[in-house]
Amino acid sequence: MLVSSMSVELFDAVLGVFKETYLGTHPAAWQYVNTMWMPHKERFVASYIDKFPHFGNASTLRVEGNHHVIKSYLHVDTLHLLTLTKWLGLMLANQCVELNAAIEKQKVHKAHRFGHSCFKDLIYKVFDFALDKLLQQLKHAEKGGHEEQPCFARFTKSWGLPCHHYIHGCLETEILILLQDIHEHWLLDRNPLILLSVNVAAPPHEPASPQSLFMQTMTATLQQVLNNGNP
Repeated sequence: MLVSSMSVELFDAVLGVFKETYLGTHPAAWQYVNTMWMPHKERFVASYIDKFPHFGNASTLRVEGNHHVIKSYLHVDTLHLLTLTKWLGLMLANQCVELNAAIEKQKVHKAHRFGHSCFKDLIYKVFDFALDKLLQQLKHAEKGGHEEQPCFARFTKSWGLPCHHYIHGCLETEILILLQDIHEHWLLDRNPLILLSVNVAAPPHEPASPQSLFMQTMTATLQQVLNNGNP
């Protein structure tokens, strides 16, 4: 409840109860929470982080998952640094191929669960993951969830998607959820993935991704060190 507080006022109230509960019985625990965690509350408490678009990435789990993928791909930890760089480049290129294939599939495949008329303008244009989040909000709106509490726009600010209050208005006025209501992060055509190559520069008409530029620069530097003995 403390971490998921929906407003700063609620967070302060819950923190007060937390302090009253544990200060007398577990003073060391309260001291630890108050000195080590509370100074950084803006970085993990929902009422603070939901003011900014994080698209559901509110922890380091994805970073840890990517670290595991890299370790699984390399298998060994004694590779030459240049070889390691090239292997990482190949790994990223393979991931780009898989992601591009998934994107192309979503451009032509329509899931039955997205058959509601208010999604008509979004089908084949928005990631299924985002449509699933909208579907949850739609069901909430149909059940009268918009009447339970006022709209603070937390969901829209953090996810870049219309909340159930907005969707209820669409249902009442019989209008569609428009593509312009969706943050570009969720658009299938927002930024086509660029296949990464550590040896071939991106064509002039196709801007290189940050990953591609980094890998190209690192590879060139390591190759120079290998050939000349110094960068």
